[in-house]
Amino acid sequence: MRNHPELLDSQIGKLVGTTKSTIQSIRDRTHWNSANLTPVDPVSVGLCTQVDLDKAVQKAFKRIEKRKAEEAKKYESEGITAPESVTNEQIQEINIEEKIEVTTNDAEITSEENFEENTVPEEKKDQDEKEYTSDSVFAKLNELKKED
Repeated sequence: MRNHPELLDSQIGKLVGTTKSTIQSIRDRTHWNSANLTPVDPVSVGLCTQVDLDKAVQKAFKRIEKRKAEEAKKYESEGITAPESVTNEQIQEINIEEKIEVTTNDAEITSEENFEENTVPEEKKDQDEKEYTSDSVFAKLNELKKED
């Protein structure tokens, strides 16, 4: 759920079926199995549906927008300019600088990955080439449904 920081722990817990304490221990890297945990999209693993994830994200965005509106109203009543009064040009400049940094970092990571791929033994390459799709994973399940 890295890609959706706007989601609350309670929303994540409902989507993937876990507790807040487990979510927090995974974030803190204190979970007993944290060495073996890798970030994976919960939809591709089958923990929740894309529709449920989209609804939770929309709900989170509405909550954030409502909070921003309340803060703006608070700032207006106090006569203080809101932090949202930053111009779009300033925001775009910041975004461009961040994109340049990310692109540079991605290029470095990609070059390192290419080097590592070229040095991996052939046995490991065969294992990596075996890709799973939702159809291949659920093929047996579909066959069972057709027999009933």
